[in-house]
Amino acid sequence: RDEAERLDRKHRENLQNANRSAERKESEALTRLEARMTEERERAVDVAKKVTAAKANEELSRVKGECRRRIVELERSVDGLRAELESLEEERGRVDGLRRRAESRLDET
Repeated sequence: RDEAERLDRKHRENLQNANRSAERKESEALTRLEARMTEERERAVDVAKKVTAAKANEELSRVKGECRRRIVELERSVDGLRAELESLEEERGRVDGLRRRAESRLDET
């Protein structure tokens, strides 16, 4: 009878030890899983940042290209306006010359 109680007690201790060991292993596994999930989250955030940065760089390049094209258009427009102004100044010079000649003829008469 003592032997049966001792074996029973030993069996219960073994079960308790096995339960504690299983709980510890489960806890360790959960900790590892949480760590892995955190790493994955961080990796996902890094990827999202890189994708966002790439899209921003793409958009920046597109806008820069548009700005360069617009600058070229404006420079051409300015060149055209300068040529037109030069032509108008030449015309004004001719008109001023004609006016002076006409005024001097009027003064002669």
